[in-house]
Amino acid sequence: MNPNFAHSQAHSRQAFTLLEIVTVMVVLSILVSVSLGFLLNSREGARVSRAEADMQVIQQGLEKYRARFGDYPRIPTEYVGLGDVDTKEEYLLNALFGRIGPAHQAVSDLPVMLNSAILEYANKGLPISELQSNWIVDPWGEAYFYDYQPDSDEWVKFGYELYSAGPDGEFDTEDDILAP
Repeated sequence: MNPNFAHSQAHSRQAFTLLEIVTVMVVLSILVSVSLGFLLNSREGARVSRAEADMQVIQQGLEKYRARFGDYPRIPTEYVGLGDVDTKEEYLLNALFGRIGPAHQAVSDLPVMLNSAILEYANKGLPISELQSNWIVDPWGEAYFYDYQPDSDEWVKFGYELYSAGPDGEFDTEDDILAP
């Protein structure tokens, strides 16, 4: 046996070739990218599920409001006498917290009709004891859209509208999440 041949075989087995290292790096890169893709998709799926659950809680509050007053909170055309409340989203929160009555007036003696501990809010000053500029936010930090104006000549829907803008934060796109 040639002593140089035995020595070169033993020496070559102690280290990886460049081709082996590159192959391992490519395989690891593929595994990391696939795992990261699954992780991001599952996280986004969890946010969508959370938005659907939030809207079910809001719908329960809307049904409590309707049971008490005979109709859902109607969005006014003007926000007169409602302090800082000047958007549909603020109006919804204050109505479900018992701070706005069915005649669009500020009140203080109505019960809270919303399970407030489950939802996220733009401002953290809850529970509210007076009219407040605050709204319910979806998992992406945007306000849920609510509208109900059955007295308007332009209102052609049966019931209210409630939905999230979804991951892109833009309303009226294909990723909007409608109330179940």
